[in-house]
Amino acid sequence: MKFIYLFLLLSTALGIHAQEGYRLDFNIEGLKDTTVYLGHYYGESTFVKDTARVDQQGNFRFSKSRKLEPGFYFLVLNRNRLFDFLIGENQSISFKTKKDDYIPSLEIKGDLNNTLYLRNLLFNAEMNKAAQPWIVAINDSTSSEVARTNAREELNKINEKVMAFQNEIISQHPDLMISKVLKANQTLKVPDPPILENGRPDSTFAYHYYREHFWDHLD
Repeated sequence: MKFIYLFLLLSTALGIHAQEGYRLDFNIEGLKDTTVYLGHYYGESTFVKDTARVDQQGNFRFSKSRKLEPGFYFLVLNRNRLFDFLIGENQSISFKTKKDDYIPSLEIKGDLNNTLYLRNLLFNAEMNKAAQPWIVAINDSTSSEVARTNAREELNKINEKVMAFQNEIISQHPDLMISKVLKANQTLKVPDPPILENGRPDSTFAYHYYREHFWDHLD
């Protein structure tokens, strides 16, 4: 009985160990019979982490027994970076998309981090498209000051929509990698400076506040 119990313990332990590591499954319609790479960032440099061979149906997998370091990774084909994705605590993810239409056609299964990351990318693309006419109006030397002021107001509204969208993700999923990434990229808002005894605003307040709160948005 002791031997059976020991066997069950060992089997459970081995099973848990087998589930560790990463497994990233891809299906890219229109891509076949080629080699792709899993890349990652380190500072301003990029490195290859893994290699996979694409079959005739566009399927390939990156898989190892040891987990990846959390962060941004990307898919590489012929030295070209196809698209980025996030690796967090969950490292068993499926991606499906189409060649030359990677982000708009991307479908993700098994990972909320990348689902929200993709949703944010698509929303940003939509907002950037909406912002283009106002950017053109601001940069147009023939635009009147009234037109430029109106354009700036419209751009501010678009920016507020982007921030509201990101803040909703952060508030609903504070522990996810995507929330930490979005928060880290937000600009630190400096309050209005206090008024000194001489009746003037404190000219050093912004510097000291920014210095003291520089890391507030970083995990």
